[in-house]
Amino acid sequence: MIYAIGDVHGEADALEEMLALLPVTDADTVLFLGDLINRRGRDPFRCVELVINFEKCRKICLMGNHEEAMLMLLDAGDFSAMNGMDGQNTLDSYERAGYPIRPGDPSSVPESHGRFYYQGYPWTLPFYITDTHIFVHAGWDLSKPVQVQPQA
Repeated sequence: MIYAIGDVHGEADALEEMLALLPVTDADTVLFLGDLINRRGRDPFRCVELVINFEKCRKICLMGNHEEAMLMLLDAGDFSAMNGMDGQNTLDSYERAGYPIRPGDPSSVPESHGRFYYQGYPWTLPFYITDTHIFVHAGWDLSKPVQVQPQA
C-alpha cells in the first residue's frame, strides 16, 4: 500500500498524529508529496525532522516548490522566492530550534536538513514512478521524457 501525504506546510502536530495512526507494515510506502515547510503551521523545522526520522516503513519524499524556494535561499541568498509563501514562518521555526538560517549559507541548517533539501538521501526524489502511477508535487509535462521533467 502507498500512503500519500501532501502539503503539510509546517503542521507538525497533525503530521505526527497522522504518521502515528497510519496502519503501515514493512511492505508499505509513505510518500510525502512535498511542501512540508512554510505557510500555516508553526513548526516546519519539526515537520522535516519527522520525515527524516520516520522509519516505520519505506518512505519517499518529493520536493515541493516550498522546499525549492528554501534551496534558493540557502544557495543564492535569494529570499524573494520565499515571498508570498509565508517563508518567515519557516525561518522563525529554524531559529527557535537553534538554527538561525543565514541566506546563502547552506551550513546554517542541520546537516540532515541540508541532505533533505538537496535531495541527498536515497528516499528524496523529484518524482516517483510505480508500474501504475506517476507521483509528482505539481505537474508533469507529457510532451517531455522522464529525464527532463521539472524537479519540483
